[in-house]
Amino acid sequence: MKKIWSLALAACFMILSIAGSSVAAELDDYAGIPKGKWVIGFANDMTGNAWRGQHVAAFKEEAELMKKAGLISKYYISNVDGAAATISGLSDFVAKGVDAICSTATGPAYNSIFQEALDEGIVITTLASAGIKIKPDTKMVLLNNENDELMRAPMEYLSYKMGYKGEIIHLYGLEGGWEGGEVRKAVVREMAANYNMKIVADAPCTWLNSKAYETLTSLLSAHGPAYGGKGILVAGEDVGLGIMQAYQAAKIPFPNIIGDYTYGFLREWAKHPDLVAVGNLYPPSISRSSLHAAVLMLNGYKLDPKKANALGSLHSITSPMPYMIVNEKKLTGKEPWLKNIKSTTKIRLLKDVIAEGEANRYLDSHCADGWLTTKELLDMYYVKK
Repeated sequence: MKKIWSLALAACFMILSIAGSSVAAELDDYAGIPKGKWVIGFANDMTGNAWRGQHVAAFKEEAELMKKAGLISKYYISNVDGAAATISGLSDFVAKGVDAICSTATGPAYNSIFQEALDEGIVITTLASAGIKIKPDTKMVLLNNENDELMRAPMEYLSYKMGYKGEIIHLYGLEGGWEGGEVRKAVVREMAANYNMKIVADAPCTWLNSKAYETLTSLLSAHGPAYGGKGILVAGEDVGLGIMQAYQAAKIPFPNIIGDYTYGFLREWAKHPDLVAVGNLYPPSISRSSLHAAVLMLNGYKLDPKKANALGSLHSITSPMPYMIVNEKKLTGKEPWLKNIKSTTKIRLLKDVIAEGEANRYLDSHCADGWLTTKELLDMYYVKK
């Protein structure tokens, strides 16, 4: 598998896998992990968007690889919508006697079923969420992709491109209930205050292009060209196509856009070379890292409390944003905006990412991706045996 050295034009010791490489060749990544008959359950609690579809597919692909390597013997998948259906799936996993549960379930609604699983000795890895509380000795790991950098890096780039002046429309995911979402909102507010850029509108869009289109259509109908052009930054979360389509339909010049990482958006962006935008990654293959973490825990590996404490929570792991996509002719490494972007965020050019997508025949729904491998997790977050 290809690896991305995760430093923005500098040396780095942390490596991230990216989509487009040969997953089948990765069995040696599990070297040193003993074979086992572990049974794993995977619960996804929302369907209907590209991220979730690829998230589930990535888990299944990685689980098949781990079966081939002899690290697990069986896995189950619950891929449903909403807390009630997800809790039913989780209860079924407990009844089946799984050894570990990997979950995308977020929020306090799952505390009871998680506690029931823990009481049965089941290991849990799940996305970090407000309301999920764990004790230092609990067999539970919280994982998340990088939410701060997800918005900070593109805000730094676009603020620079706008001359640190202008207005912001923020189209975020959920209205509360998810800690990562609150981190993203806080970053946008912080950056707006830092650069005296007023937030003139914000709204939840549930990461759906259709909702972004609907919201922006209403705003553009009310405000017209004042909400378009180079003085406006639309900070979207996974709704790049919806933003573009709304402005095209209203016949109002494109704003600066924090878009997304689907190839549909990237390809449409490439058709408009004057559009100033960013593709920032929230990789769906965190499901692979969740499975890796579960297998490590089942085999007795211990997290380093000094390193696995994201957002102040023990047993919490953050996977860095592997790269950000910009449409520049070239990068020198001396760009002023780079100094405020984390060293773990690689910068890639739009043309290169699109070429990778064409070479691999990715559909428009495919998300640019990355994940922490077993070896990387061990190197970054675990106490050495």
